[in-house]
Amino acid sequence: DPAVASALEGLGRALDGLGRRAEAAEALGRALSIRDATAGAESPAAVATAFMLGRVLMADARPREAEPLFRRVLAAREKAEGPSGKGVADPARWLASVAQRLDRKAEAELLYKRALSIREATLGPDDVLTGYDLLSLGLLYAGQQRADEATPLLRRAVSIMEGRGGDPGSAVAARMALAVLEASLGNDEEAARLVIEALIEGRD
Repeated sequence: DPAVASALEGLGRALDGLGRRAEAAEALGRALSIRDATAGAESPAAVATAFMLGRVLMADARPREAEPLFRRVLAAREKAEGPSGKGVADPARWLASVAQRLDRKAEAELLYKRALSIREATLGPDDVLTGYDLLSLGLLYAGQQRADEATPLLRRAVSIMEGRGGDPGSAVAARMALAVLEASLGNDEEAARLVIEALIEGRD
């Protein structure tokens, strides 16, 4: 019954909002089973529920369970929109996050680059969502001590989030990562400036 699936999705969202993610995942899993049985696995409703469940599983530190759901969403979006469609960027980015958590860094890099390329082409180079993808790729590089590649991406991310009202927490993360990189390059004054800015923004 689609009404039952909708009710279970609502319950899942509420539980997720309360931080009860294991229960949220259970409710959403039941909703997904109903969607698959009644509307079909490739239906927009089932794909949306699968995506929701995948994100909850990631928040619950269960990337291996989330991965097939994100791959399912990616395949559905590619079929509907083509490989470079606007809607492909989201599942590609989430799959990149899965790969990063599972220490598959080369795969994560390719997926983050793909998401970023789609964002830039469909939303423009200065969109907030583009900024988030720049941040994700920049942080991946920073974690691998690839300062020359990370620095311009993180600087762009900070600039976009300052100008377009992005999530302050993401701007703080970008500034702190930049500070570490600048310090590693011997640019102590710039590193200190970035840390101070991050602390100020973190308090706001």
